[in-house]
Amino acid sequence: MPSDRSLVEREMQRVELQPFTLEGFHRRREQKQRNKRIRAGVLALLVTVLGTGALLRAFPSGVVPADDPRSPFLGSWVASDADGSTQTMTVGVSGDDAVEIAAHDDAASVCSGVPSTMVGTGRLEGGDELVIGSPVLTCDDGSEPEALSGPPLQDQLRDLTFVHDPEDDVLTDNFGTVWGREGAEPAPDPVASGGMWPQTGLEEVLEAQELADAGDPDYTWQVDPMLSSYADGVGETPLGAEIFERFIREELGWEEFSNFAIRGYVEGGGHVGAVLYIRCAPGRTNPLYPKPYPEMPPALRGCAPTIDDSRYETVRFNVEQPARIGPSGIWVVTGWKIDRRQVEQVMPPSNAEVTAFLRAFL
Repeated sequence: MPSDRSLVEREMQRVELQPFTLEGFHRRREQKQRNKRIRAGVLALLVTVLGTGALLRAFPSGVVPADDPRSPFLGSWVASDADGSTQTMTVGVSGDDAVEIAAHDDAASVCSGVPSTMVGTGRLEGGDELVIGSPVLTCDDGSEPEALSGPPLQDQLRDLTFVHDPEDDVLTDNFGTVWGREGAEPAPDPVASGGMWPQTGLEEVLEAQELADAGDPDYTWQVDPMLSSYADGVGETPLGAEIFERFIREELGWEEFSNFAIRGYVEGGGHVGAVLYIRCAPGRTNPLYPKPYPEMPPALRGCAPTIDDSRYETVRFNVEQPARIGPSGIWVVTGWKIDRRQVEQVMPPSNAEVTAFLRAFL
């Protein structure tokens, strides 16, 4: 009976040993890593397909009446995110008056470029706004999504709002993203967008902070203790912050403008997001309201539209303190976008319409 040693020796003679080389070692390791990535990608894709299919099956398939106020929001929507990714969203009915959404981003920045899925339930407010109270966003590979700046992502997503524009049949969310119907002509993109200002990168910001600390007047104007106080949730809305007006005049070249709204993220400090200003046509009066009626929003009194007789260009931007958070830190614009869909004034009633209304009332 052959010994174990002779069996091993005989089997070794049948095996052709490959010589070890460093190049071959790296090649085999790269092949293993590539196969691992492919398996992970296939698994993520399978999870996305199955998850999206389950979400779509969860939506009621019944057709709502045409006069249902939810009708303009229902269906499939597509949008291009600011980071270049493509987002798709399905909106369906849920119950008697609720709406459900399922949105997919093919390369979400908050997931480090991995696809993401967001679901939520909401209701209409004011007839033309769909508000999703607490949407839930998850990364398709199982990792945790993280906000790129400002407060936690869930706080930024809270009360996610979509406004429907019946003229162009598009949705605009409160992040400035425009959603068009799937298969329809793409919605017009914003006129322009951009990144950091007046510095263009973190190294420049750190250098500017040192110069501001040294008292250089070219940079001390970026220090704004009142804006820092507001970002901490203590001070009042700093509508006169110099960073706002300098950015609009020097970067955008707007001659006349008016603050319309300001929305600040105060958690964590050092960040004020979604600051919104409207552009006014210089040297003109408002054709619909030549006199500033008291009922008009203060921002529109005496402000002539820039697109047509009713619509205004707007700019939405974020300001942050990348170098140092606090009263002595400099503020910079970290992102901005011009849009033509934010503000529109309503045509005042004619004398004949007022007379007809009064006659009907009397």
